[in-house]
Amino acid sequence: MKEFKGVEYIKIAVANAFGLDKELFEDRIKWVDSKDMQALHGLVDDADEPAIYKAALFALEDAYAGRPSGFMVGLDACSSGVQIMGALMNCKVTCESTGLIDPNRRADIYTDVTDVMNTKLAKLGMHFTAARKGVKEALMTHFYGSKMKPKEIFGEDTQELATFYESLKVVAPGAVVAMQHLMDAWQPYALKHEWVLPDGFHAVCPVLEAEDIRIRVDELDGTSFTHRVDLNQGTETGLSIAANVIHSIDALLVREMSRRCNYDEYVLEACLTGIDAYFEEQGYPMPASSNSREFVSLRWAELLVTGEHAYCDFEDELPELVRLIELTLAHKAFPVVCVHDEFKCHANNMNHLRQHYMTMFQQLADSNLLEDILGQIHGTNYRITPMGSVSHAIGNSNYFLS
Repeated sequence: MKEFKGVEYIKIAVANAFGLDKELFEDRIKWVDSKDMQALHGLVDDADEPAIYKAALFALEDAYAGRPSGFMVGLDACSSGVQIMGALMNCKVTCESTGLIDPNRRADIYTDVTDVMNTKLAKLGMHFTAARKGVKEALMTHFYGSKMKPKEIFGEDTQELATFYESLKVVAPGAVVAMQHLMDAWQPYALKHEWVLPDGFHAVCPVLEAEDIRIRVDELDGTSFTHRVDLNQGTETGLSIAANVIHSIDALLVREMSRRCNYDEYVLEACLTGIDAYFEEQGYPMPASSNSREFVSLRWAELLVTGEHAYCDFEDELPELVRLIELTLAHKAFPVVCVHDEFKCHANNMNHLRQHYMTMFQQLADSNLLEDILGQIHGTNYRITPMGSVSHAIGNSNYFLS
């Protein structure tokens, strides 16, 4: 992962707010450097996000003057849902399409699918040209289980719709496979689907069906109205489970980011001391590495220190927990603001934030998290064949956050 100075991250924030977030980091910095401050201020009205652009310019002026600034730089994940599916499936192609692998390319999966789709349609002699905006809306909703939105955009039973789905298999094959596993996890007529995330968060998703009820008010001369209510009743099939599972993993990453950036030093130090004492008591050294495929959460440190769990409960994962704690303690704690898949922090801390994000996705790729969640939903062991091995390649990337 390429690192940048704090002032360079502020320049990246300026360029991002202007609308250059799909350019390489170096090109965004050069764009800012090519203009004096007066010229940059003159472009406020042309910026995609004028308020953030203006705030970033003020922060840049502070940096140039050597004044402390509380400005927080925010970087967005590149298609976070598909990104997560790509890592879980260890799919090299999907990871490349979402910025997780190629260090020299700012990935844009929506443009990639649009280009593949238009190439296929042209070969078929079709005069239809797909627009990125429509492809983006169809893609985002498709990977959360929607069938209606792609039909609205490309038509029902059309060549355009078929080509859209074919293009997804080219650009994000791992996400397509993951989607099928998720959609197949729907439990017919179950009142809810539930699973526990690695940090102990219990996801409970009731199955709700909308029903219209006619209400008559005799006191108003028989006036009536329709009231729509959501009833908790099972259905034979459903679509929401794909979005719910991926959103729950997305939320796990947000919680983990907060733990790893804005940590409690005393808890982590106490956990390291406790782990040393545990293996000394066992009479054998801690293994150099872990063979477990569990996604290790930093919350485990708190659970161990408070006694909610015993060290023997996590013995196979303790080497990985030590690695994560040491990686976290390598920098001072700092505040972060996470808004879904946007991560904000002070510019001087952004290298650490990016490192943690990259590490979490390496963990996803090395873990059996999707198997574990689907096994909980199905109530039986569940196995998924990885499509490759991408953990090492993720460690060399730059544009997982942009």
